Amino acid sequence: MNAIHPIYRPDIDGLRAVAVMSVLIFHAFPSVLPGGFVGVDVFFIISGFLITGILLNEFDNKTFSFREFYARRIKRLYPALLLMLTACLIYGYFVLLPGEFAQLAKHTTASSLFINNYTLYSEVGYFDNAAETKPLLHLWSLGIEEQFYLVWPFALFIVFRLKLPLSRLIGGATLISFALNIYYSYKKPTYCFFMPYTRFWELLLGASLAYAQRYHYAIIQQKFNKVADLSRFLSVDRLQNVMGLMGITLILLSCVLLNKTDRFPGFWGLLPTTGSLLIILAGRQSWLNSTILSSPIAVGIGLISYPLYLWHWPLLTFPRLIDGKISVTFTLFLLATSFALAYLTYKLPEKSIRHRPRFVAIPLLGAMLPLAVVGFLGKKSIVLPFVMKNPEISKIISGIDAWEYPDSGLKPLKYKEQTFRARDAGKDKILFFGDSNMEQYYPRIRKLMNEGKTSGKSVVFATYGGCPPIPNVFEKDHPKMDIFVDTVRSFAKDPSIKTVVIGAQWVGYMLSENYTHKNKDLDTPLNQNCSASSAALKDFEIMIREFIQAKKKVYIILNIPTGSTFDPKDMVNRTYSGHWTLKNITTEPCGWLETARPILKEFVKIATDTGAIVIDPVDSLCHGDNCLVLTKYGDPVYKDASHLSSKFVAEYANFVDITMQ
Repeated sequence: MNAIHPIYRPDIDGLRAVAVMSVLIFHAFPSVLPGGFVGVDVFFIISGFLITGILLNEFDNKTFSFREFYARRIKRLYPALLLMLTACLIYGYFVLLPGEFAQLAKHTTASSLFINNYTLYSEVGYFDNAAETKPLLHLWSLGIEEQFYLVWPFALFIVFRLKLPLSRLIGGATLISFALNIYYSYKKPTYCFFMPYTRFWELLLGASLAYAQRYHYAIIQQKFNKVADLSRFLSVDRLQNVMGLMGITLILLSCVLLNKTDRFPGFWGLLPTTGSLLIILAGRQSWLNSTILSSPIAVGIGLISYPLYLWHWPLLTFPRLIDGKISVTFTLFLLATSFALAYLTYKLPEKSIRHRPRFVAIPLLGAMLPLAVVGFLGKKSIVLPFVMKNPEISKIISGIDAWEYPDSGLKPLKYKEQTFRARDAGKDKILFFGDSNMEQYYPRIRKLMNEGKTSGKSVVFATYGGCPPIPNVFEKDHPKMDIFVDTVRSFAKDPSIKTVVIGAQWVGYMLSENYTHKNKDLDTPLNQNCSASSAALKDFEIMIREFIQAKKKVYIILNIPTGSTFDPKDMVNRTYSGHWTLKNITTEPCGWLETARPILKEFVKIATDTGAIVIDPVDSLCHGDNCLVLTKYGDPVYKDASHLSSKFVAEYANFVDITMQ
């Protein structure tokens, strides 16, 4: 084992190869390596170890310069990043829909500023697009790493200038960050995943090893010798071999045993990070490091790991956006293309610029500015994608994601621990209670209020996307929905509430295997005609009777038809080359009706038995078994497969007008 010096270690490049390959396999074939995302955590350890080692060497030799440090970071990161971001933005301009392009543009700006982790976290919610549709999703990790290096050199500078104990800085910061990680892994798992202060402990573990090897190398060597002396079987060399094998085992176990549903990093983050530390600590002479990780293939992949990480995810994501799913053969082709682009990026801009003088960082930094500006203009829809130049197609796709809830007219209304949204302050209130299917009707309610057709009433929207307004119903991604429903149930009893309007995507919930009912020993999915759905319907009926007995007028809005037929995205064809065509859009019999009728019949029965009033959107949206896809003017009726367009709602959803009388 050797003390740390600013010298090249090929085995660490080999460890980079392990990290990047685990991420690639996870992104391409998640079922094969469900925990492959831990490769990012391996990268954090490596980065913290190497860069802290360089910083400590410079501080000791009094050669540290902030300008030199950040110039090196810019020269290291910007060439490949600029190339990849530019390519994604140009290609996205020709092949993406407006909403997709706006999101890509927003992530381009955020990535150019290294804050994409914050942007991605801000998007988390019911209407958030799937990870597979975000070409720059992977740059969250780059944001965390650079946020660390915005503060770490300054912290070290203060410690060395004031001659403070370095061990206390590293140890204290590591413990604080790890404690925050544990706390938020249970409190806010997604927040924990994306935030820098819940991730810094991983980089700091690498920094701790750099510190220990630099200043306490003799003690570490002594400990190695002591363990070897106490063992009849282990020499120092064998001990290092065991450490390396234990390290790679921990990383591989993480890749195989973990999955994206685990609270990560949390305590689970100790598996890949400890494994990485063991491999680095084992040293260049251990069998794993010298034979496997230092092999030409491993080192070669490690050298291109940064551009490979940058290129692979957009190459996988754009085809998924265009085609939905891609074949195994095509996925392998895309991975091969990633390697080719990574090699070219490493050989040309990255390697040639890395060793240029410091001033090269200035034009690189300047080149990122117009990219950030273009991204901002795209986010604001000032720059629109190429497809919007086609008037026929643009008319259809303008309905995509047309959503106007909430707006500035709705003000927050606090009740207990929940925040509702209210408009006007009339004595008599109308409560709209439900999920996003209730929120979709707000543009019509707003229009009626603007036109003075509500007799001075005020409205309150108590909604929660993905939450059925049914007591005792749960879903793992919405852990507090029962509290929300109970709170609204209590709020509805307020004497100022004269009318309660309840709406949701009832059919989707009652057929779901993800939603369960918990009542005593009952904990089963809400599949139709089973004990769970019967219990849920009974609890819903009890709640409606409570409202009726409290002298409330109660309306139950049934489902709108749902399905891919209604989605404007499915009304156009696009190719990888950016060629767009409009599908032959016809009104066809809606198969959803056959499935929905038996379920909706149960809600109609509850309304009849309790005295509630039923509003059935199908009466307005369908004629017989044929349901509206486009208006008579050729505008899309829906914004997606399961929600009406705000424009259509405002103009045509007059079936909700009765609730405002």
